[in-house]
Amino acid sequence: MSSTIVLNIAKAIPHGNSQDSAAIVALWRTIAAQLGTSKFSAQSSDKAVVKSYEVSMDASALLAVMEKAVSSAGSFDGYREAHGNDASVSLAGSLKFSIAAGGVVLEGMEAYAVATIFLQQLVLASNLVLPGSFQMLGASFSGSGSHLVEAGVADSVIFGGVRNSQKEGWPRQPALEFAHVWQWLEQTEVSQTHTALKGINKVLLTMLKVAEQRHEYSARTVLLVLFQLEILLDTHTRHDAVLLRKRLRMVLGNIPERADCIKELSGVRNELFVGTQPVHRPPLLTHTVRDELAEQLGQYNMVVINGSAMVFALLRELINRKARTFVFTESVGVE
Repeated sequence: MSSTIVLNIAKAIPHGNSQDSAAIVALWRTIAAQLGTSKFSAQSSDKAVVKSYEVSMDASALLAVMEKAVSSAGSFDGYREAHGNDASVSLAGSLKFSIAAGGVVLEGMEAYAVATIFLQQLVLASNLVLPGSFQMLGASFSGSGSHLVEAGVADSVIFGGVRNSQKEGWPRQPALEFAHVWQWLEQTEVSQTHTALKGINKVLLTMLKVAEQRHEYSARTVLLVLFQLEILLDTHTRHDAVLLRKRLRMVLGNIPERADCIKELSGVRNELFVGTQPVHRPPLLTHTVRDELAEQLGQYNMVVINGSAMVFALLRELINRKARTFVFTESVGVE
């Protein structure tokens, strides 16, 4: 037997043109098939032991609204535009979970904790395969005890920007299979810790924090992105922009001028620490807020997107190589 939890997502449809929308629907069909029933190891709280759970996920309701969006409007963007003009055009979808451990029904916070950790891993996996493919806005749980918990947030805007950046051809990387990415995440054991100590898990948990940035391209987001790059390339103890760029080139090749944001990333951090950064009021979140924020001074749209694209590229490189860490060696010789 198992408990049942429903995640209701009020704004489930991400941005996407017709090509992107078709790719996202195809990915979610794969996700629904592969994660219908799966074993999942997790630490449900910071004091709990790691346990093996049986997690079943029914994505049919989310898939239905995605397929409806494409069939009725041709793309997610078209459907979102229709929603802006007519409130009866719903962007809502849901995911249903059944959680069990050794055939025993889970009750209370443990069930919601496991469902949340599973969802976080799904945010990571889906976005690593296809950035911007999972949006979880206005989400809430329903089920026994759901009034005591809050659902997480995962915005698609920044990662959708990464997807568009990848279309410009740098860096070139082969497509990733969802099963491959999910298996790699399991090997990192990111679901089995609440406090990341390993570098790769620091990066992955920080990616979840980037996903929470609601239409926000602020200095805070810049710091999160730069932190990920410095951890991945082992420059975090030196804050050396020259070394960071050098190691990026070693892994990803020459960086096009349009994508080279290292100077800007470092500059924002320095200005933030000395107190010269402006601080903006959190904006009213509206259906069109993405376009409005693009015009605001003090927002770092392309810096965040280009930096995040580098983070994604580095992680995808690790996944392709079935690795978790880049190792850089330096030598000296004499004559």
